[in-house]
Amino acid sequence: MASINLCIDDSLKKAAYDRLSELGVTSSDLIRQTVEYVVATGKLPVRRTVVSDDGLELLPVVRERLASPEPSIPVSLDDL
Repeated sequence: MASINLCIDDSLKKAAYDRLSELGVTSSDLIRQTVEYVVATGKLPVRRTVVSDDGLELLPVVRERLASPEPSIPVSLDDL
């Protein structure tokens, strides 16, 4: 079995290990599963998204509406 060494900021490592522990996963499990996913799909399991200034302004509104959704209003195509 091979091993991998990597450099990472100490505070990021601690935060990651704490979160992984909450999830019941070790860092080795995470790396192994990530590499298996990349090999199986040919894609990264996550992607970074750049948010525009307009999108950034909408994020609090979206989060608020997701946290307390209002009842839906039935609309038919004829009403439109």
